[in-house]
Amino acid sequence: MRIYFQCTVFAIIALLYIPHTYAATEITGTVTAKRDDSVQVTFAPHDTAGPKIGDKVAFSKEIPGTGGIKAKAGEGTVTGVDGATVWVKTTDNRPNLKMDAVIQATGAADLYPMLKNKYELFKETLDVNILRDLEKHARKGNADAQNIVGVIYVYGIGGVSPESDKGMELLQLAVAQGHAKAEFNLGEIYRLGKVVAQDFTAARKYYRMSAEQGHAKAQGSLGYMYDFGEGVSEDDAEAAKWYRKAAEQEDLFSISRLGQLYKFGSGVPKNEIEAVKLFRKAAEQGYDFAQDNLGKAYETGEGITQDFKEASWWYLKAAEQGYVYAQCNLGRLYESGNGVPEDLSEAIKWYQKAAAQKNEDAQKALKRLGVDN
Repeated sequence: MRIYFQCTVFAIIALLYIPHTYAATEITGTVTAKRDDSVQVTFAPHDTAGPKIGDKVAFSKEIPGTGGIKAKAGEGTVTGVDGATVWVKTTDNRPNLKMDAVIQATGAADLYPMLKNKYELFKETLDVNILRDLEKHARKGNADAQNIVGVIYVYGIGGVSPESDKGMELLQLAVAQGHAKAEFNLGEIYRLGKVVAQDFTAARKYYRMSAEQGHAKAQGSLGYMYDFGEGVSEDDAEAAKWYRKAAEQEDLFSISRLGQLYKFGSGVPKNEIEAVKLFRKAAEQGYDFAQDNLGKAYETGEGITQDFKEASWWYLKAAEQGYVYAQCNLGRLYESGNGVPEDLSEAIKWYQKAAAQKNEDAQKALKRLGVDN
């Protein structure tokens, strides 16, 4: 299952602005970036004048959604001002600020996005001070920290040696506090079966716990289990119910899977026009599965006017992302000259890309054309 995620580093801080000789004015702001010894703060509109370069400021902060973790209060000097954004050079390292930034950056650590982006997020090696801060808060019972450290240890993220038992124990502690992301992560771990024995019953249990709290990706994963009968009897209506809940939260996987159900009339009334609408919604946001299916709709004329050129365009979008079925479909269009100029060398190129991913149709096409895989 492909799930996309973008990390946004932010933390809410209360910035106490102390003009040179005037009374302090409280300014609420958002940390939008950081560098070695500075933080960038965008403050909310207010009636008083904003900070000026050279002003001394003192600040403390509390992060919503992290159990009231408070960063170490700090002081600094304003080094730059651009409208409502200021750069503040801090007078200490403020390691807790870094720790809280990681909590926000990971979105409290959904497993798939964190794995997908681990090298982006941690630049291959997780700062040992950040890990220590996270572990400290985990020991104090903070569920977000327990979830993040649990994921780090389960999969050895950021160069940390994997300790699956330790990681699973931390995730269970977070689950005991009703932490939806930890519930989702345990569902993923049991469903994939890479660090523990695969257990669809346990996966479904944790997905449902998370899904019932409104976690979109857990809802989509639960829908998938009913869709494909993983550890449960296939139930298209139940799959559609959970896909719809996640789709309402703009989960691209679930939008696309719901489109498939409408395409074939599984669990919902057959409606090819609705299917195309859903495929387009996800395709326009870059989701490869939806792009391929929208291409198929244009190629076959199901739910939309047949248009081979549009089909080739959407196949290309998905193929360029490495989506194997789109690569094979695009090769077929180049071989036949439908929607694109007939070009056997281009067809072979895309067939070979798909064949390299073990696609049997592409392998057969290359054999038929007398070309090596």
